[in-house]
Amino acid sequence: MVILITFLRGNPTFNPKEFFAKYRAALILCLCVGLNSLGQGSTAPSMPILATQFGVGITMVGIAVIMVPVGRLTMSLPGGILTQYFGRKPLLAGGIATIGIGSLCAFFSNSLLSLIGFRLLSGLGMGIFTVIATVYLRDISTEQNRARYQSLNPLSILVGSSLGALLGGLIASTTSLRVPFLIQTITSGTTILIIYLFLPEPVCNPTNKSDSVTLNDNILTKKEKLLGLLINPVFFAMACLSLWIVSHRQGGRYILSPLLAARKGFNISQVGMFFFATHIPQMIAVLVSGILSDRYGRNVPLIPAALSLIGGILILIQSESLITLLLAGIFLGIGEGLAGPPTVAYFADRAPHGLEGATMGIYGTLSGGGALIGALALGSIADNQSIETALWIDGLVFVGLICLVLIVTKSVPKVFSEN
Repeated sequence: MVILITFLRGNPTFNPKEFFAKYRAALILCLCVGLNSLGQGSTAPSMPILATQFGVGITMVGIAVIMVPVGRLTMSLPGGILTQYFGRKPLLAGGIATIGIGSLCAFFSNSLLSLIGFRLLSGLGMGIFTVIATVYLRDISTEQNRARYQSLNPLSILVGSSLGALLGGLIASTTSLRVPFLIQTITSGTTILIIYLFLPEPVCNPTNKSDSVTLNDNILTKKEKLLGLLINPVFFAMACLSLWIVSHRQGGRYILSPLLAARKGFNISQVGMFFFATHIPQMIAVLVSGILSDRYGRNVPLIPAALSLIGGILILIQSESLITLLLAGIFLGIGEGLAGPPTVAYFADRAPHGLEGATMGIYGTLSGGGALIGALALGSIADNQSIETALWIDGLVFVGLICLVLIVTKSVPKVFSEN
């Protein structure tokens, strides 16, 4: 808590009561995001194994696992648009309710098809909740502290999903593979109560008349703003980088890295240690990146992010011992952690007035699309060439997109809505 206080204030001295009064909204939202991620993370260890019990192959298991990212891809943009008309809290609660209903139904599923359908339902709710959380953080922050605020979202996700994976794996191993779905249902219900009882509606809530986007607004003006957003070179470059960050995470880190480690002779326990070695440095890097982005500019963390990720891939490919495997995980975690906050802050900074939800919805859609591309494209390259080749392509695309961002941000107007 002390670290979070110092992180948000940028000042080591603080008054706890004054701090909570000022940062109440951010703290409560982080609690909601963390609880939701804990529930989602609790299903991760048992989900693939549960799917295999229906007597299907690995491809169908993969489809069942990837339904949540598919749902996020589908609903991120619609959720961002809807929040411009109905506010933040109703959409946050609605997304969580959809997640809870899907997980409860998944607990009672009696076929793989029904399990896939209910996981998709949870993914739709996840798409709504995740994008509204980023919009909410944009509402309560300024351009001077926005990267720090936006970094709280992935930080809360990392903490919640890490604890959830430990809890879900323990409970599934001692009870049933289905019980983690009940955990997710309980965390969803708890989160809904916290949202309605304690989470304040942001001051710049779109339902307020003074800062409102109503159905009577000039539709042509909105279209012009959106067109200016989409054709802006900075937006295009940041969109590609945001997409590939998730592609690297889903394909390079979650699929290719453990497969390469297993091929090198590392056991399941050591692969688990590799993932743990990526999470802790990533949490720290997210915090550091938020501070650097706000104080020195959005581009500053991107260069060390590129170097760290390439270094991690190089060490991973050459690793023959547990020490080098863990070292590779540390570098990969740092690289992804440093790259995250600047990209989402770019989107939040440049969202045209009245299209904040749609802009962050585009960001969420890119995240869902990146998960699919990472799993399919990098997996296909690994099948047709080699895992090492796929990892090198992953790293080179990552570095190339960072270079593109650095080039275009030097010559393009800063605020899209003013273009």
